[in-house]
Amino acid sequence: MPTVPDLTGKTVFAIDLLSRAYQLFHALPEMTAPDGRPVSVIFGLTRDLLDIIEKRKPDYLFCGMDAAGPTFRHERFEAYKANRAEMPDDLVPQIPLVRRLLEVMGIPCLELPGFEADDVLATLATRVAAAGGTCTIATSDKDARQLLSDRVHLLNLRNNAPLGIPELEAEWAIRPDQVVDFLALVGDAVDNVPGVPGIGPKIASELLQKFGTLEGVLANIDKVSGAKRKENLATHAATA
Repeated sequence: MPTVPDLTGKTVFAIDLLSRAYQLFHALPEMTAPDGRPVSVIFGLTRDLLDIIEKRKPDYLFCGMDAAGPTFRHERFEAYKANRAEMPDDLVPQIPLVRRLLEVMGIPCLELPGFEADDVLATLATRVAAAGGTCTIATSDKDARQLLSDRVHLLNLRNNAPLGIPELEAEWAIRPDQVVDFLALVGDAVDNVPGVPGIGPKIASELLQKFGTLEGVLANIDKVSGAKRKENLATHAATA
């Protein structure tokens, strides 16, 4: 194992690259290079990176990208992301240009076969925190909320809205360690994760506040209010 540097007082910024590319693709008007290639994402990402470097001044800056091919999640759950549409035709030719942009700017792009960018960025954030630094992950992915701590924060570049533990508590009324169980109950249509029918964010929060964990909820179904809710939790326990 390589020696982890002392990152005390250091700031690390990490970008979920494809997530941001999709945001920019849908937010910006069409732009083309002289040869006709679409370049709106390149324009938007260049602006983002320069803004981060000049205004936020992180000590380290990384990007994370999904590697080609399936991940360990597909092995565990065949229907994972089964409803995800193909990448838009005008975005496909911009991805090599995105890689070239990062190469020119000297910004590392981290990826690993069998894993998503989320996994790589989560590993980075965890190691940064353990080494005494602070890490901001630029992502809108709800799964990343489980990483929140006094040393790990999230930022949505779409609206520059920061998200930390107080914001999580205000929105979902749970702790970071309850995020996985919250999403197991509610489900996630984006990833085709089914959840438990009839359990929305408000009810999931109430159940986790009362019983602590998914296991706690399932062990106390008899104490949950509502006959249909009890039935759904019992029927879909294994799925959750």
